[in-house]
Order: sequence, then structure tokens, then C-alpha cells
Amino acid sequence: MTITDLAGDGNHYAAEVVDPSFRGQNRVQQQRAVYAALKGKMDGPAGELHALALTTRAPE
Repeated sequence: MTITDLAGDGNHYAAEVVDPSFRGQNRVQQQRAVYAALKGKMDGPAGELHALALTTRAPE
């Protein structure tokens, strides 16, 4: 996993997540899995993450 703070403000990030569990899943399924793991971190006005540009894939 690679995470980059895009704006330097601590709540706008880009992440690349590479995981073998993504094999056989489409991008929507992969991203849903990541967002489920982040549940609570992005929810509502008190969420720690305001924006996340997400790239997911299975390892080659």
C-alpha cells in the first residue's frame, strides 16, 4: 500500500492498494473492500479523511 498526502492538510490522500485478495474481483468490488476497512474514518463531518483518490489491483 502506498499513501500520499495530496494537499499537505492531513485529510486529502491518494492511495494505491495492491492485495492478493483482489484477484477475481472487479474494481468496484476491490474499492468497496477498501472503503469497508476505512469505515468510520471517512464518515460524516468528523471523519478523519475528507477525500481519497483510490487505485486498487491484485499483484502481478
